[in-house]
Amino acid sequence: GADDWILAKVLSHVPETGIYRLSDEDADSNKVFQLPRDRVVPLTGDLRLVRGDSVYAVYPDTTSFYPATVVQASRRVVPNLLVGVGGNVVNSSLGGANVLGSNAGGGGAAGGASGAAGSRPGDNMFIMVHFVDDSDENGITHDKFVLMKHVMRPPKGSPTS
Repeated sequence: GADDWILAKVLSHVPETGIYRLSDEDADSNKVFQLPRDRVVPLTGDLRLVRGDSVYAVYPDTTSFYPATVVQASRRVVPNLLVGVGGNVVNSSLGGANVLGSNAGGGGAAGGASGAAGSRPGDNMFIMVHFVDDSDENGITHDKFVLMKHVMRPPKGSPTS
C-alpha cells in the first residue's frame, strides 16, 4: 500500500536523475529497488520526540516500518545490552542502514551506509512505542523498544502525518 516503508541500504545514487538504487536490509531478501529521491528518507536518529508523538518505527524482528505512538521518550542503552519486553529483544550493538523508503505505487525503499554501533545518532538510543493495531488477544497493546535510528516522522500523506 501507499504506506509500506522498509529499512534499506543505499547501493548507489545518480545525482543527475535523483534515482537511488537500494537493497532491502532483510537478511533473507535479495530485493533491490530503484526509487526517486521523494521516496527515500534518510534516518538521522536524532529526532526530538515526546510522549504522544506519532512516528513510523521498525517493528521488532522485521525491516518494516509501521505507525506507532511514542510511549516513552528516548533513553540511552548500554552497548551490547539486550533489552527485552514481552519477548521483543533489541540488540543495541547492531549496526545497519540509516535510511528508509516507501515500497508503494511502483516501489519504494530507502537506504544508507552501514556503520559501527555508536557511530551515528540513535545507534545507542531507544524509545518505547505502541504500534497501531498491535493489541494482543486480550486487547492490550504492549510497549515495544525501538532503536532511535529506526524511527522517523510519518511521511507526508500518511494517515498519521
